[in-house]
Amino acid sequence: MLSTTAQVIDRLNSQWDDEATNLVTSHENFGEVARHIEDETSDSDSPILAEYIAAVGDDTLKGMTNFTALELDALWALVEGALTIMWTQ
Repeated sequence: MLSTTAQVIDRLNSQWDDEATNLVTSHENFGEVARHIEDETSDSDSPILAEYIAAVGDDTLKGMTNFTALELDALWALVEGALTIMWTQ
């Protein structure tokens, strides 16, 4: 069965409307959580690590590295200056 141009356009418009509705619903349901996580990670000195910890938890990080997030922050504070100098030379 062949579709006419009008049928194809109607179907695409319907899909577009469904997707727009889905985006609005997702924003209403999860927008506050997303903003909270973005705010939480953007305040950090290491946003990638903060985002990972927010996603999977500090216990997972400790299991993978044998360090807690606070211990990693302390280690980073010790080596950050020297590494920054070496990295930017």
